[in-house]
Amino acid sequence: MTKHSEHVARLKSEILVAGGASPDDVSPVVAVFGEWCGDTIQSGVALAQLPKMFVVFAAVDHKWVNMTALPRIVVENEPARIYHIHTFGGWTINIDFNLPESSQPELERLTALVEAECPAAKYFGVTGVGEGIVWNCVAAGYTNLKFKVKGELHDNPGPTIGKGTTKAAATHPDVVQSIQAFVDECVSEARLQQGLTILDESGLPRSLMSMGYFIKWVQGDVLKEEADTIAANALNERTLIAPIAAKARDWFKQAVAAYT
Repeated sequence: MTKHSEHVARLKSEILVAGGASPDDVSPVVAVFGEWCGDTIQSGVALAQLPKMFVVFAAVDHKWVNMTALPRIVVENEPARIYHIHTFGGWTINIDFNLPESSQPELERLTALVEAECPAAKYFGVTGVGEGIVWNCVAAGYTNLKFKVKGELHDNPGPTIGKGTTKAAATHPDVVQSIQAFVDECVSEARLQQGLTILDESGLPRSLMSMGYFIKWVQGDVLKEEADTIAANALNERTLIAPIAAKARDWFKQAVAAYT
């Protein structure tokens, strides 16, 4: 980082200001936290198609700094491939930790969206599978609370909130039955085959690297073309996203295996 020393010095000053200290204070130790990603760091995700980069997600001097107080223009350095985590978007959700199960469907829905298409890779014009979402609590006094949710492709049974074994939020059996019937009927073989044709027309390979694009197309096509059916059966699109993705994912993996 010696050739980027000017950028590092400016970043330190901004972190001190965001934390309430003087930008000219030379005594504090400033720590910057981030994650290396891209290239060969992790296979099977869209970011693997991009050069390595360092994404800053936290900073601290004498206290943790709110990342929204650090402008992207200060954190980011394109030649060094350093980026601000907020560059790639974000989500907000209210979680009642006295009743965490109520938040489970929304967490699963957002996780399925990210797994279907990685927002960080999309920023750079690449489409493919994402891993999950890191959630940070922003309520005063609880900003040290963080947890991560991952999609099914990454062998995580689901987001964990609180203590003990994680279980998905309970859904009434009749609703589950209706959702499954809808998915069985509408995520049809013909529609899935059409998804493969869309891949070919888009110039994308029939490989796992295209799975995110495939899943997103199937989800979008089902929700658009079957809108009347969804409304007639009083179904909620949010509860359909994950099961549609699950069926499309399993089918696509088998199709790729047969193709190769």
